[in-house]
Amino acid sequence: YILGLCLSALLVLASCETIELDLTDNPNALSPSQADASFLLNSIQVDFAFWVNTMGDRGGELTRVNYMSGRNYNTIYSPDSWNGVWSSAYRGMLEDIRLMNILAEEAGLTYQRGMGKVFQAYILLTLVDYFGDVPYSEALQGSEGVLNPVADSGQSVYSAAIAILDSAIADFNA
Repeated sequence: YILGLCLSALLVLASCETIELDLTDNPNALSPSQADASFLLNSIQVDFAFWVNTMGDRGGELTRVNYMSGRNYNTIYSPDSWNGVWSSAYRGMLEDIRLMNILAEEAGLTYQRGMGKVFQAYILLTLVDYFGDVPYSEALQGSEGVLNPVADSGQSVYSAAIAILDSAIADFNA
């Protein structure tokens, strides 16, 4: 029994690459300086596909095209049931698009930047369609920005999204 315990302990200790357990940096997470615009775009595309599917399902349920599993909107969709799609849009894709645009600008990757702008415009238009007034002008400013951005009018966000699409067309033509 003691011999087995000693051999197990030896195996466990010998198989570790390091015994330093005070890791303050996540070795599996990239910092923005290590990121690549093309790989970031791939991640955005995958997140965008799931997000569009989720929003389409919710829209189908709310218009009774899809089965909603209930008769009362208040019991099916409470405000906190939208936290996931809201967070995925703002903290996920729109933040990734903002970072990707910085990298694409530095590398002169106009196609990637244009694709990001198309995704950004679609997300903003969809958020306005579902929620009305949403944060835009004060949103996504990083740690130096406003922590609780005010909602802009749906009309101003629509106008900004159309301007973003025009900018994307210019990027694609470049």
